[in-house]
Amino acid sequence: MTQFTAAAGASAVSVAEVMTRLRDHLVAEAEIARAGRPADMPAPAPGFQPVPVPAALGEALAAFAEAHEPDDQVMLPPELAAATIAALAAEPHRQPGRARLDGVATGRAAEATGRARVLDQAHRLNDQQGAAGVVPLLEQLVAAPMPAPLHSLLRRAALQVMAEVERETARRERGSYPDRAVDPAMALVVASREVPPPPALAPPAAEASTPPPVPLLEPGKPVSQLMTAWIDHSKTSRRDETSEKTLLDRAVARDLFVEICGDLPINEVTTAVCEDFVEQLMAVPAMHGRGVFAGLSAREALELADRMDQEAELKRGADGRATTERRLAKGTINKHLSSLEGGLAKHMGLLAGASSPFVQARFAKKEVTASPSFVRRMPNDGLMRGMFHGPLFTGHDDSANRGAPGRPRAVACMC
Repeated sequence: MTQFTAAAGASAVSVAEVMTRLRDHLVAEAEIARAGRPADMPAPAPGFQPVPVPAALGEALAAFAEAHEPDDQVMLPPELAAATIAALAAEPHRQPGRARLDGVATGRAAEATGRARVLDQAHRLNDQQGAAGVVPLLEQLVAAPMPAPLHSLLRRAALQVMAEVERETARRERGSYPDRAVDPAMALVVASREVPPPPALAPPAAEASTPPPVPLLEPGKPVSQLMTAWIDHSKTSRRDETSEKTLLDRAVARDLFVEICGDLPINEVTTAVCEDFVEQLMAVPAMHGRGVFAGLSAREALELADRMDQEAELKRGADGRATTERRLAKGTINKHLSSLEGGLAKHMGLLAGASSPFVQARFAKKEVTASPSFVRRMPNDGLMRGMFHGPLFTGHDDSANRGAPGRPRAVACMC
């Protein structure tokens, strides 16, 4: 195998740097196109209307799709087209909602999120068709040819970058922009000017010495290694006594970050990475790791929750309501960010008083208060008597229903 990891010179460019340039290029290109389009007019936000399709028709449509490439300009056979039209006509069309100022932008955000999921699926399947023409673009961005043995690796890595760009597009369509200092569109060069050379300075005194720059602490260590070391230290530290629940919360935050964002080196954890992490966490079911989601990864759990939501939509009750899977609350997401902040911020070489990317990605207190994970039900007189007038109070029913007594235990008594 050709060796690609030899000692790199000053002009060497890694795959990671190439992917960073690709992301910045695609984000800036999309922002230029966004700025050049006409103003949106008020319109209803897009909705989801499921249409029941007979199993035989669904199988026929799937077989037809598998027999053709996505770019093929083909029409459905007349019989299959007629059956599809009849199935669509059988479901009464719902009236769109009222027009909203952000209706069109909401639709574009939904489309971008859908494209991101398609690209994520292509990456998992190693279907590189969506990145077929990316190598020539990469060669333009770095002004150098890409090694032929690495073309497949570059296309596969580009699928992840393209999915990340689509999620960034969805955030921007919803009005959420990063700081200007890290926005690739703000780094575009618009002009150049002559800068006069600085005036000559007197040579420093012989006794004066310039202190060396302070390096980043552990710049190359991955997130998982730093978080695990912090958790292990907390287990044995006498100064920092930590409960088992807190240690478990830290481990869960570490595992979620590594699974969703990758085991990044600490110097690659940016505000944009943390904001994308939060965006993904908001789709993870609240019961992740328990019940029907036991043993599933975060991505597998959110995909299962989405499927369950779609099935619930198809089984909408007579009252027009459909139950959906509860997702992680904003307070829970803030807790995960705080765990990561405690284990990683001290390794980021931040200036005194500067906020870490985890703090910048947190939800404000007002947002957390406005969306609680559950609403407590206050006990009434009957429940209070039931709890405290029995043979032994054994605790409340659960966290959301503190008014209901727990399972009673028999108590022996002498009469």
